[in-house]
Amino acid sequence: MRRWLDIGPLHINVALVVLPVMVVTMAGSPLRRWQGVLALGVLAVLVGQPDASQATAFALAFAVIVVRSDLRRPAKLALSGAILALAVVSWLRPDPLQPVPEVEQIVQLAWSVSPVLAVAGVLGLAVTVLLPAGIARRSTAATAALALSTWCVATAVTPLFGAFPVPWLGIGMSPILGAWLGVGLLAAEVRRAPSPPSGS
Repeated sequence: MRRWLDIGPLHINVALVVLPVMVVTMAGSPLRRWQGVLALGVLAVLVGQPDASQATAFALAFAVIVVRSDLRRPAKLALSGAILALAVVSWLRPDPLQPVPEVEQIVQLAWSVSPVLAVAGVLGLAVTVLLPAGIARRSTAATAALALSTWCVATAVTPLFGAFPVPWLGIGMSPILGAWLGVGLLAAEVRRAPSPPSGS
């Protein structure tokens, strides 16, 4: 299994494209058993690649969905524990990929050119990853927004600990495409979802 897929001239990180959409979709409906099974299956694939960055990001985002769901407390604890355990396992597997400066090490590369540019990029990234949660915080789509922001934050932070793409700063279309798909789907959820009463 590989985390990158080559389609003609395109070099695509499938997880970065698919997972934002999956997170918003799963958060947009009541949590069912099949969704838990699907999440565990996705995590097993990410562990097998291995892709600790996306295993962690997806596990944390899905944990948000589980915690905010209507499941009973024992079910929440069991499912959250299982998905987070798989995320931990993903970090224990050796990663065969080496970092590419303009993709995984873009902040260090920017710093070597201009520290001001590097700081501006990091600050812009910090604002970007938190935007989904801010957009829908008073909507019934708040769980989807919080889960998507959780995925974004984890995806942005994990490159500090391994050779993972820095989203939206590093070269690569996958995180851009995935983020636009996720935010677009979230915007559709917000439009469909009624806002809660002002007193809530």
